[in-house]
Amino acid sequence: MAEGKAMEKERLLDKVNSLFKEELWGRIEPKDIGISKFKILDDLFNSLVGDNLFQEILDLCKSHLVEHPDSITASYLVGLIGYHLDRMDDKFQLRKLIDLFLDHHKWAVVERISEKILEYGENRVALKALATALERLGRNREAIPVWENLLKIDRFDADVAKKIAFAIIEDDPAKSIQYMKLSIEGYIKNGEYDNIVDLWNKLVSVSWEDIQFFERIERMLVEAKQRELAASLLKTLLHKYRDEENPDQSIELLKKILEYTPEDNAARRDIVKFYEKKYGNHSQYQQFLKLSKFNNFKHPVRHAIEDFEKNIVFDKGNYAFHRSWGVGKIVDINSEYLVIDFRGKNEHRMSIQMALQSMKPLKHDHIYVMDYEDPDVLPALFKADFIQFFEALIKSYDGEMTVADIKKEMCPLFIDPKNWSKWWSRTRTEIRKDPRFGVSEKKKDIIFMRDKPVTFAEELLDAFINGPSFSEKMDVAVEFVNNVEPDEGAAVAPFFVDYYTKEARESTPTKQILSYFTLRGLSKFVDAKKLKLDPVRSKIIDFLRESGELPFISMKISSYDNKKDLVNLIEEAREDWPGVVAEILFETPVRIHRYIFNNLIRAHAYNTINGFIDRVITGAKQYPEIFLWVARNLATRAWDYEWLDYSRESLLLTFFRLMKELKRIETKGNRLKNMALDILFDNEGAVLKDVVGQSREPFLGKVYDMLAGVPYVEDSHTNRFLAIIKARYPDFKAYTAAQPKEGAEEWVPDVEKIYVSPEGYQKMSDALNRMVKSEMTSLSRELARAADVSGDIRENVEYNALMEKQAILKMAINKLEDEIKKAEVVNPASISTETVNIGANVLVEEIDSGERNLYTLLGPWDADYEKKILSYRSPIGMALLGKKSGDVIDLRIGDEARKLKILSIEKYRQ
Repeated sequence: MAEGKAMEKERLLDKVNSLFKEELWGRIEPKDIGISKFKILDDLFNSLVGDNLFQEILDLCKSHLVEHPDSITASYLVGLIGYHLDRMDDKFQLRKLIDLFLDHHKWAVVERISEKILEYGENRVALKALATALERLGRNREAIPVWENLLKIDRFDADVAKKIAFAIIEDDPAKSIQYMKLSIEGYIKNGEYDNIVDLWNKLVSVSWEDIQFFERIERMLVEAKQRELAASLLKTLLHKYRDEENPDQSIELLKKILEYTPEDNAARRDIVKFYEKKYGNHSQYQQFLKLSKFNNFKHPVRHAIEDFEKNIVFDKGNYAFHRSWGVGKIVDINSEYLVIDFRGKNEHRMSIQMALQSMKPLKHDHIYVMDYEDPDVLPALFKADFIQFFEALIKSYDGEMTVADIKKEMCPLFIDPKNWSKWWSRTRTEIRKDPRFGVSEKKKDIIFMRDKPVTFAEELLDAFINGPSFSEKMDVAVEFVNNVEPDEGAAVAPFFVDYYTKEARESTPTKQILSYFTLRGLSKFVDAKKLKLDPVRSKIIDFLRESGELPFISMKISSYDNKKDLVNLIEEAREDWPGVVAEILFETPVRIHRYIFNNLIRAHAYNTINGFIDRVITGAKQYPEIFLWVARNLATRAWDYEWLDYSRESLLLTFFRLMKELKRIETKGNRLKNMALDILFDNEGAVLKDVVGQSREPFLGKVYDMLAGVPYVEDSHTNRFLAIIKARYPDFKAYTAAQPKEGAEEWVPDVEKIYVSPEGYQKMSDALNRMVKSEMTSLSRELARAADVSGDIRENVEYNALMEKQAILKMAINKLEDEIKKAEVVNPASISTETVNIGANVLVEEIDSGERNLYTLLGPWDADYEKKILSYRSPIGMALLGKKSGDVIDLRIGDEARKLKILSIEKYRQ
């Protein structure tokens, strides 16, 4: 078999050399080459694929190209192998050949090479060359889908979109219109404004009703400082609406034309004509027209429009709003005064001038009018159909509202202010999914009503295309995947797929990971097999196995779902995943933390969790939000596990010390301060009651003194704590020591005395040595590298994170050094077995089940719950200490009550 493979190898090498000689001897020009040559080369390449002889042929061809850079045979084979093996440096040889044969008008050859490239995926150069070749070969219909595929890669290639639009205008007018729109947008984005006019005029002739699109183009032109062009194009559209006798839309168009070209007196005269068509029957039309000074061309047209439209609404049967009297209905009007009915103030007479100054006109469908006519209608509508209610609400604000406006109208009449945030979070998504409403691209707190419904998927696609950065596009993509149904999103999903397919192949590791997650989510819209995710996934797994930067990557990911996916991949990729994801627990804000914590529990990574808790308590000043999250779960006993090993006294002292420190840490706002207060005083002070119930009076005096010294804690809070203490210790006397001056107190973690076995002592001494000589040295190198990446280290996220990590490590080193100095090594041979002591083996029996367990009681440095080596600080350890053989212990962990009987006590032997 080996001999046959060697013979095949020689045959192929001989064949390639023979082709080289033909080129050299024949001196064939590119213009004389046909596709038959490439059929021979394709057969040769297929033989290479079957026998996996790429490297030998690749080396031979590259060597030949050094001497003969114009060799078509060598270039073609190198390029094909490059695509097959995904080697970027070699792929360019096929592009070089495409350019060569395009120059020589060898369209059939161009078609052949382009199709070969496209076998390996979409490629802009190959698609453009293929479409061009097909057109030159007279196969225009075949070229159209190729141009369409090219447009998927670059949606705003204006020339391509225009080409397709006019190619299909007879066969598929609707699709042609869509491509005209894309072309116009593309020309604007490219700054090619002269190319817009003809397309605009054509589009107006076939799709003039799509006013929303034309207004969008108008906004784009205005943003590009092309106001006069916008006005000129709107005039073309105006002619269509003038023909259709549509005064409302004509007025809106003329208002914009006059905004951009206020000196256009012809437009000024036109708008008066349309006002007369619309309001000619109004009893005060001529008076209000005169008051607005429309015929005084020196008077700014903007003011004339504002005054006229404000005044003309005042007519018999209409409504108005007065800031003191509320809504009223106009029951009569003449040239001097009007009569209006307010609630409790009927037939109130007011001069026209006073009315115009003091009242705001309201439309008949305004929510205030609806409430005026029937106070029960709005609550019923809100309850029965919120979207219809919201439509009435937003119309009352002329089709645009801020979130603050919505809250003002909703609370407290319809929504309890306490429930606003949760209600709005849910309702906002419901509103955004409705095709009638949209969210402003520039101001995310503004919601507007569309003139023409647009699906949520189309809105998100537009936001995605216009997103200026990867992260902003990512936010849109996450919303698309999570909130758009497959049927609605199928048509636009390919645009997302194309973008993230490219990013997954060519971008940075973080972008590759996020692109993979997004593509996986997009599989609900497209065939998952076509996405070819397996190679991307394998590449990411390989990166995750080796990377030491995964916590930094997690910090750059904003989506909870994507963070969760990252954690899952890390678990799959690495055996040491508990330690890696534990580092992610130090990032803020607290979002993915509960998921990680539960995963660590399921994996029985108890030592990792206890180590994390110890580091958090030590570094509370550096990680206040993480500490408060941990403290809440421990103090409220949400985390109440028998394997937990931490000093509750140390936790509480750190907590009260941090409360004072928060005044310096949190200079803006009170979020962390309120979190700390909530931990103590929520649920009727349950945590404080537990602290008092478990603590001695001197310790309570110390923590009370600390709480009383916190400047933002109110007297009512300290008095409440005092009352809880006195309920247990009636003779307790409050004493507040003189507080040190601001900034004078140094943050020094409490160091408790630790009992440890000789083996545990040696382990921690080795750990200290590793922290000092290895971890600190490595961190210093990483800091130096990170500082070189960015000139301004204040903007360098990685550098700042490393600085925090270094500060925590320094504190951990200092704390461990002090603990080692204070540590007491226990000699198990010398302990008494009359009672349970540190260094004892204790055999216990569960009274209810009869199950027996042999526990070893040592210190936190020796503890390993999986091996039943317990710390004396653990719940079971504390319960056992000092008890005798035969004693029965009542143990409560969480909601579980257990009884343990001590059967025997022996000295620990390793």
